[in-house]
Amino acid sequence: MNMSKGNVRALVVVALIVFFALSWYTMISEGFKTTSQYNGYISTAREKAFYEMFNDAQDNYLAALMMRDTIELRDEIAGFYKDMDKIPSYVGFCEETLEKYPYEPVAYERLAEHYKDTGSLYTFYNLMETARKRQVSSEKLEAMMDELAYTYELTGISFKEVSSYSDGHFAGMREDGKWGYINPYGTTVLSFTYLD
Repeated sequence: MNMSKGNVRALVVVALIVFFALSWYTMISEGFKTTSQYNGYISTAREKAFYEMFNDAQDNYLAALMMRDTIELRDEIAGFYKDMDKIPSYVGFCEETLEKYPYEPVAYERLAEHYKDTGSLYTFYNLMETARKRQVSSEKLEAMMDELAYTYELTGISFKEVSSYSDGHFAGMREDGKWGYINPYGTTVLSFTYLD
């Protein structure tokens, strides 16, 4: 059978169209299958969490996270750990989220609330300082900072008077009436030689 150049070209064009159509179909069907699988993991995780089946819920949440790592999913997983009262896992996961999404307020809010509620003020202030340096803010963070603005946590050091926390330091007055500046660790930053 002898084919003309025009017939060969037409056959090649038709073959290419069929090839591209099959490629698009495969890509779209894989996308739907992946989305369906992702949604299945989330749905199963929520159901297992509702019945307090911690390990099964965690496995499904982490499988979904491996498929699509988003700040919204991380916030839901953090809430799951907190609801299950798995506090070390909760704090560790929030810290991991903070490293992965350093400019999103979600992990800062969760950690700040945890540190505030547990009285870990030094860690709270450090976290807030990190958020400030990265220019991360939210109404919730600002409200917590306002609530704890004049709260101090000093251990092992005695001062007659202490000023408010500002720029990472406290002004403190020793028993002899001399003022100086210390950091939250209690290390002297500016010597105690000032009367006021």
